[in-house]
Amino acid sequence: MFEKNDVPQSRKDKTHTAIILAARDVFNEKGIAKAYIKDIAIRAGVSRPSIYRHFETVYHLAVEVELLFFEELSQQFYELPDSKELTVKEFRHFQHNLLDKTVDNPVFIQYCIHFDQTFSNSDFPEELRQQFRQRVGDITLQSHKEEIESRILKPGVNHEIASIILSEAVIGIIQKMMASRQHPIWKEKYQVRDIAHQMLDLLLDGLCRVE
Repeated sequence: MFEKNDVPQSRKDKTHTAIILAARDVFNEKGIAKAYIKDIAIRAGVSRPSIYRHFETVYHLAVEVELLFFEELSQQFYELPDSKELTVKEFRHFQHNLLDKTVDNPVFIQYCIHFDQTFSNSDFPEELRQQFRQRVGDITLQSHKEEIESRILKPGVNHEIASIILSEAVIGIIQKMMASRQHPIWKEKYQVRDIAHQMLDLLLDGLCRVE
């Protein structure tokens, strides 16, 4: 069971946290590829060697920033009804509510765009890529894992698969929404938001039982 206070010991370290928050700001301002460790060090008020004591590479730091956002979003899972009473309808409603709250977090969306570009880079370490996906799965839906597997998801769809599909798909949907704002056909934010919810419904149709 994922508990609200279950955070890595290093996350409790003030310097560690300061570096992550500084990196989030610098990455959003310049993009991950164009960010320099010295800029992050200045923003965090630490030395460059201090950053490398906490993070092996810029890629490792970028992953921690992304995971911080996921951990913040995971707090929304505590809004779910008691696990013994959770229904498919309530679970689906919650997923749509989470999509809205994510869309309304522009800092997170902007960073997701930067991170996605970095994550898909061929230079991104494959081992770190797998670790990131595993940790995302560990964060999402943990508070109701057993009940979601037995009562919400279709037979044969386990929690790990569902959590990764939902988290990555929702982020992908939102990224497309953000990119569409630069397109000539962009007219109304909520029209595109409606399309995003329709896409999420199709995804949930494939994962959830029929109630």
